Amino acid sequence: MEGMSTLKVAQQLNATINQLYEETVSRLEGALQSVCNDFRANQYMKVTYTHARHINNNNNNNINAFQLMMS
Repeated sequence: MEGMSTLKVAQQLNATINQLYEETVSRLEGALQSVCNDFRANQYMKVTYTHARHINNNNNNNINAFQLMMS
């Protein structure tokens, strides 16, 4: 009889794990969709331009390319 109760617990545990996994995947998909919906290309370009300007102070070609993209 001990084997049967272990099997029942294993089935319940498996069902619980599957349910929690599906819930986690659903929440992650929702979070990713929310982030994607909130993406603003112009803001991203401004941040990228500012970052490149600080990193590449001596590289005028990169700065000019970003300025062309912003215009």
